[in-house]
Amino acid sequence: MYKIIFMDGTEFVNNSDDLNNSKWSEIPDKPILSLEYSLLGQTITSSEYEAYNHCVERNFSVLKGTKMISKVIIMLKKDNQVERIIFDLIKKQLYRDIIAFGKEYKDKPVTGWKLGIKVP
Repeated sequence: MYKIIFMDGTEFVNNSDDLNNSKWSEIPDKPILSLEYSLLGQTITSSEYEAYNHCVERNFSVLKGTKMISKVIIMLKKDNQVERIIFDLIKKQLYRDIIAFGKEYKDKPVTGWKLGIKVP
């Protein structure tokens, strides 16, 4: 699902297809050089961001009678902006947008940011 390469050359890989267990909280606390994320048959590669984040959005499924993951959102911070890469699992589409830092999810800040690198 994703691979992170750190500044020191080490990697963190999550090959699981289980979107309910992204292992994002298990990522070591050291600067991220690049992130490669694959979902819906597409792969995005991002590097040179100050911080990285990952969250899922759940919606209630009438058919299943429970909350199901509807979107996976990758967030990339640079300066005071966040580029969001959104994998829409319902529409089976990938799209991007840019939003102000601190308003990255439903106009509110999120926790779970991982340190990237500061590029001049």
